[in-house]
Amino acid sequence: MQRLNDIESSPDSQLVICATPRCGSTFLGNELASANLIGNPEEWFQNTNMEERKRAYGLPADIPAYKLLYEIIKNETISNGWFSIKIMWETLKCNILYLRLLEGNKDKTDRELVFSLFPNPVFVLMTRKDKLKQAISYVKAVKTNIWEYREQAKEYDANLLQFDFLAIEKARKELIADEKTWMKFFAENELQPLVISYEELLKERSTTLNKIFNFAGFEYTHPLNTPKNAMLRMSDNINSEWREKYLQLKAYINNPEIISTHTPCKAIIKTKSRSSPLMPGERFLLNIQVENADNVHWNTTGSIDGCEWTILRAKWISNDGKQPHWDMSRGYLPARLDPGKIADVKMTVTAPENVGVYTLEIHIVLEEDYQPNILIDASDAITITTDYDKKAKLASNYFGPSVISQLANWKWLPWLGYYYDPLFPWICHDKIGWMLCEGTGVKSDEYYFSQNELGWIKTSSKEFPRVWSNNLNAFLEYERGTTNPCRFKNVDTGEIIEVEPAFKDK
Repeated sequence: MQRLNDIESSPDSQLVICATPRCGSTFLGNELASANLIGNPEEWFQNTNMEERKRAYGLPADIPAYKLLYEIIKNETISNGWFSIKIMWETLKCNILYLRLLEGNKDKTDRELVFSLFPNPVFVLMTRKDKLKQAISYVKAVKTNIWEYREQAKEYDANLLQFDFLAIEKARKELIADEKTWMKFFAENELQPLVISYEELLKERSTTLNKIFNFAGFEYTHPLNTPKNAMLRMSDNINSEWREKYLQLKAYINNPEIISTHTPCKAIIKTKSRSSPLMPGERFLLNIQVENADNVHWNTTGSIDGCEWTILRAKWISNDGKQPHWDMSRGYLPARLDPGKIADVKMTVTAPENVGVYTLEIHIVLEEDYQPNILIDASDAITITTDYDKKAKLASNYFGPSVISQLANWKWLPWLGYYYDPLFPWICHDKIGWMLCEGTGVKSDEYYFSQNELGWIKTSSKEFPRVWSNNLNAFLEYERGTTNPCRFKNVDTGEIIEVEPAFKDK
């Protein structure tokens, strides 16, 4: 076995962390990367990361995907010959299907195709024992679009986070299914992974890391001296509240004495609308009152498999006659609502992406296998207008359509990340700090920013995080995620430039 103090002679090898969403694989990857023994296991083959790597390596835009895979492996292999990657099942499956389409690969097995990418692989299956906590973490991340905290937590509007039993249950089942698929893949291809749990990693950090290094062929000789992990715990009181509500509802559903035959036939719905106009794509809270106008109680919970749930759903109908669509949010009625009783229900709804005037209908539906079927024709309807205010319109013209995040007054672009724009042409990037915008922006895909220490820099959606510094007369590569200080690398000289972002009010 190879020793930790003898890594220079290490053969070319690959560590493949097989994962499911929110299992703790990013936390594990940071721990492994900080040891500087086995590479940096990022999700390199995820589409966005592949596009970033293409720009970072200066590769042509039309490079074939299979060549890009090998370029990533080559460029991200560290000096001792190790390459590490984190990969989800869907990503690996797509890569296998793609590689099989290439000439000469039609009749190759999955194992052969995987080994064509990773000829000397070490597989680690990262799991999380508590699938309910994992599912809640996943649903929360989807709703907030916040997937990790590095060094400091990000704020979000807790009022816009509403408990969604069906979304959590669907995620829980899919996470279990994905993990079973991984195990089936290993068994069918005669591969033996090392199985590591998130709970095990948190409880016995050093022991768990050394177990991975030993499995990879490194012999443990000294305690690992790795820096404190920059990843912060994301679970908070929202996670705890959702877990408690889930368990209460599940217990209610599983009670054999519950009779689920009384579904709503007559109701009075009143919606308290927030004022218009809204930003296109903005998420907002609806407060709704639902009165049971029947002479029997309603039993609104369905089966644990997600069938026959009686809930509120919102439907958007545009005044220009375009195809109506259901909003993805759900409003949950009490498990039992007696005649004449009124329930206060909250729903977080997302405004349409386009500017216009819309009718928002609130319906009581029977949701079967996640498909809404309207139970009561009578519904409440409100008029919603979407438009940009003056500052936001200027920012939108500059950057193009962006996602309204859960962070108050912040937006998100896939290429740029999070930024604050109510003071446009000043924007505040969540990592780099305040920047002054100039130029035509999205019209010619050229963005000019004046930053406190760097002066004027130029970039584009295809180039970022690479920027041209007018002051330095050089291309700089921003190290994504770094802040206080931000780190830029001079592409020509390799010099690292550290920049203290200015976050003072403008």
